[in-house]
Amino acid sequence: MRRSTRYTVAILVGGAIVAGLAGATDTSPFLLAGIGQLYTIGIAVYLRPEIRRLMSTPGSISSTVFTGVTTLSVISIVQGISDGLRVGVAVFGFGLAYFGFVCGVWFLVEMGGSDRIDRTILEDVA
Repeated sequence: MRRSTRYTVAILVGGAIVAGLAGATDTSPFLLAGIGQLYTIGIAVYLRPEIRRLMSTPGSISSTVFTGVTTLSVISIVQGISDGLRVGVAVFGFGLAYFGFVCGVWFLVEMGGSDRIDRTILEDVA
Protein backbone atom coordinates (compact mmCIF):
# COMPACT_ATOMS: atom_id res chain seq x y z
CA MET A 1 0.00 0.00 0.00
CA ARG A 2 1.37 3.38 -0.97
CA ARG A 3 2.17 5.83 1.79
CA SER A 4 -0.38 8.41 0.60
CA THR A 5 -3.12 5.77 0.52
CA ARG A 6 -2.15 4.54 3.98
CA TYR A 7 -2.33 8.06 5.42
CA THR A 8 -5.62 8.82 3.68
CA VAL A 9 -7.23 5.65 5.06
CA ALA A 10 -5.88 6.41 8.53
CA ILE A 11 -7.24 9.97 8.49
CA LEU A 12 -10.64 8.83 7.23
CA VAL A 13 -11.00 6.06 9.81
CA GLY A 14 -9.72 8.24 12.66
CA GLY A 15 -12.09 11.01 11.61
CA ALA A 16 -15.02 8.59 11.39
CA ILE A 17 -14.35 7.33 14.93
CA VAL A 18 -14.24 10.89 16.28
CA ALA A 19 -17.34 11.93 14.32
CA GLY A 20 -19.25 8.89 15.58
CA LEU A 21 -18.31 9.61 19.17
CA ALA A 22 -19.06 13.32 18.88
CA GLY A 23 -22.48 12.63 17.45
CA ALA A 24 -23.49 9.85 19.83
CA THR A 25 -21.95 10.84 23.17
CA ASP A 26 -21.13 13.88 25.28
CA THR A 27 -17.38 13.28 25.07
CA SER A 28 -15.26 16.37 25.70
CA PRO A 29 -13.52 18.04 22.74
CA PHE A 30 -10.14 17.53 24.39
CA LEU A 31 -10.72 13.76 24.67
CA LEU A 32 -12.03 13.67 21.08
CA ALA A 33 -8.80 15.33 19.88
CA GLY A 34 -6.77 12.73 21.77
CA ILE A 35 -8.82 9.89 20.31
CA GLY A 36 -8.46 11.32 16.81
CA GLN A 37 -4.69 11.56 16.84
CA LEU A 38 -4.32 8.22 18.64
CA TYR A 39 -6.37 6.25 16.14
CA THR A 40 -5.12 8.11 13.06
CA ILE A 41 -1.45 7.54 13.86
CA GLY A 42 -2.05 4.01 15.18
CA ILE A 43 -3.87 2.99 12.01
CA ALA A 44 -1.19 4.57 9.81
CA VAL A 45 1.48 2.54 11.62
CA TYR A 46 -0.60 -0.66 11.48
CA LEU A 47 -1.12 -0.33 7.72
CA ARG A 48 2.61 -0.59 7.06
CA PRO A 49 3.04 -3.94 5.24
CA GLU A 50 5.72 -5.33 7.57
CA ILE A 51 3.66 -4.46 10.66
CA ARG A 52 0.51 -6.13 9.34
CA ARG A 53 2.48 -9.24 8.38
CA LEU A 54 4.01 -9.59 11.83
CA MET A 55 0.76 -8.86 13.68
CA SER A 56 -1.13 -11.49 11.69
CA THR A 57 1.06 -14.36 12.92
CA PRO A 58 -1.35 -17.09 14.12
CA GLY A 59 -1.15 -18.57 17.59
CA SER A 60 0.62 -15.67 19.23
CA ILE A 61 0.49 -15.85 23.03
CA SER A 62 1.32 -12.15 23.25
CA SER A 63 -1.77 -11.27 21.20
CA THR A 64 -3.90 -13.44 23.45
CA VAL A 65 -2.57 -11.86 26.64
CA PHE A 66 -2.85 -8.38 25.11
CA THR A 67 -6.52 -8.94 24.20
CA GLY A 68 -7.45 -10.26 27.63
CA VAL A 69 -5.67 -7.56 29.59
CA THR A 70 -6.97 -4.80 27.31
CA THR A 71 -10.57 -5.99 27.66
CA LEU A 72 -10.39 -6.10 31.45
CA SER A 73 -8.57 -2.77 31.61
CA VAL A 74 -11.08 -0.97 29.39
CA ILE A 75 -13.96 -2.32 31.48
CA SER A 76 -12.16 -1.16 34.63
CA ILE A 77 -11.56 2.31 33.20
CA VAL A 78 -15.20 2.67 32.19
CA GLN A 79 -16.44 1.59 35.61
CA GLY A 80 -13.87 3.55 37.60
CA ILE A 81 -14.13 6.99 35.97
CA SER A 82 -17.50 8.16 37.28
CA ASP A 83 -21.16 7.34 37.40
CA GLY A 84 -22.55 6.05 34.14
CA LEU A 85 -20.96 4.58 31.07
CA ARG A 86 -18.28 6.74 29.43
CA VAL A 87 -17.91 5.40 25.90
CA GLY A 88 -15.33 8.02 24.92
CA VAL A 89 -13.06 6.97 27.77
CA ALA A 90 -13.42 3.31 26.79
CA VAL A 91 -12.56 4.07 23.16
CA PHE A 92 -9.56 6.10 24.29
CA GLY A 93 -8.37 3.32 26.63
CA PHE A 94 -8.63 0.68 23.93
CA GLY A 95 -6.91 2.95 21.41
CA LEU A 96 -4.08 3.66 23.79
CA ALA A 97 -3.47 -0.03 24.41
CA TYR A 98 -3.66 -0.89 20.72
CA PHE A 99 -1.36 2.00 19.82
CA GLY A 100 1.21 0.72 22.32
CA PHE A 101 1.04 -2.77 20.86
CA VAL A 102 1.38 -1.56 17.26
CA CYS A 103 4.29 0.73 18.15
CA GLY A 104 5.98 -2.14 19.99
CA VAL A 105 5.87 -4.22 16.82
CA TRP A 106 7.10 -1.22 14.82
CA PHE A 107 10.00 -0.80 17.26
CA LEU A 108 10.97 -4.44 16.77
CA VAL A 109 10.89 -4.04 13.01
CA GLU A 110 13.00 -0.88 13.13
CA MET A 111 15.56 -2.41 15.52
CA GLY A 112 16.02 -5.84 14.05
CA GLY A 113 14.49 -5.94 10.61
CA SER A 114 11.40 -7.96 9.80
CA ASP A 115 13.39 -10.90 8.35
CA ARG A 116 15.22 -11.41 11.65
CA ILE A 117 11.95 -11.20 13.57
CA ASP A 118 10.27 -13.67 11.19
CA ARG A 119 13.05 -16.20 11.85
CA THR A 120 12.63 -15.68 15.60
CA ILE A 121 8.89 -16.25 15.37
CA LEU A 122 9.37 -19.39 13.31
CA GLU A 123 11.97 -20.74 15.75
CA ASP A 124 9.61 -20.17 18.70
CA VAL A 125 6.75 -21.98 16.95
CA ALA A 126 8.87 -24.97 15.98
